[in-house]
This record gives sequence, C-alpha cells and structure tokens, in this order.
Amino acid sequence: MSISINSLIPAVQAPLERFGQTEWVRELNQTAWLFALVETIHLISLVVLGGAVLVLNLRLLGLVLGDVPEQVIERNTRPWLRAGVIGTIVTGTYMAVATVVTLLPNAAFLVKMVALVAAILLSTAVARRLRLGQSDNPAGSRLLAGSAVALWLAALILFAATRTIAAGALLVGLAGLALLLAGIAVRRDGGNWTALLRSPQRLGAFSSTLAWVTVAAAGRWIGFS
Repeated sequence: MSISINSLIPAVQAPLERFGQTEWVRELNQTAWLFALVETIHLISLVVLGGAVLVLNLRLLGLVLGDVPEQVIERNTRPWLRAGVIGTIVTGTYMAVATVVTLLPNAAFLVKMVALVAAILLSTAVARRLRLGQSDNPAGSRLLAGSAVALWLAALILFAATRTIAAGALLVGLAGLALLLAGIAVRRDGGNWTALLRSPQRLGAFSSTLAWVTVAAAGRWIGFS
C-alpha cells in the first residue's frame, strides 16, 4: 500500500501539475545554485530546530543537564526553536513549490508533512506547559497535546503501512526504545518505563522527540518512495 497526496485527494493532482509546469516554477527548479542554497539553509534550519527540541526534551527526560533548571533551558532554546521553525517552513515551502509534481505521489512526503505538523504542535505544547506552569489551561494543553499525538500516530501508521518506506517506522521505534532504556538507566530509584512516562511533561517530551525523529526519517526517505 502507498498513500500519497494524490491518492488521498485526487482532485488536486491536475491543478497542481498545471501549476508545476508554469514558467516561473520551472525556472525555480532549474536554477541549480539557488535550489542548492535553499536546501542547505533548510538542512541548517532543521539542525537548529532539532537541537533546540532535543536539548529541552532530553532535559525533561532527565538525560542531560540535570543541574540546569528546566525553565532556564526552555527560555534559552525558545528563540532557536522559533528560528528553526520559521527557516524550515520558508525553505521547505520553496522546495515544495519547485518540485510539486514529483512530491504529489510521494508517500514519504505525506508522512513528513503530517509528522511535521504534529512535531511543531507537540514541541509548542511541551514548552508552553513548562513556561506557564500552573497558570496554564489544563484543558487547552491536553487538547493541543492530544491532537498532536494523534497526528503523529497517523504519520507513523502511514510510514509503517507503505512497503517502500516501512523501514523508516522501524527506526522511529528503535529510537523510542533507546530513549526508554536511557531514561530507565539514569533513574536513581530504579523505576521502570511506566514510572518514567508517568509525568505528562516527560510523556510530552518523549512523544515530541519521536515526532521529530519521524520527520527526519521521512525526509530522508522522500528520495526512495
């Protein structure tokens, strides 16, 4: 099975293919130096974004920087998170416009887009809850986090169900197992994995990390699907 934007919304194929054949879109795609520059900035933005997310999430999971308050890390990583999100979206939009015809039938691209929305929402929910603390709206936070987790699980199911890219879902699962084992290993009370994820904040950090791993894995599989 292979699910793509084309198969989910067949009506968009014809107009987007016509759009992809317009002169200015063809010029974007054929200007090699500009596309290479944008793709480089895209990768740098992903590195910045991933770094900001991982530092905060791994701190919340108790794996790094245990002597630094969580709120301090959230405050210091916030501008990098925002810059990474903006850079990724702007450059990603350019690349998507330039290659719209080839991306429409690409299953990995659909997985990446769904997982990207989920990852941004999850990271926002984790940082917001930590920043606002008890003044946060529990219902609003739960709704935001729940919607993000549902989207991420949908992306993971699409990943696993597509034969040509199913190995990517396995990598996400292995990353989750590694996080759990690392979290258990550093717990001084010898707690198990259920205790590790009992805290909503830790569960959010765990899910957010794996959502970004899904984005990265799907992005690398775009060329193979």
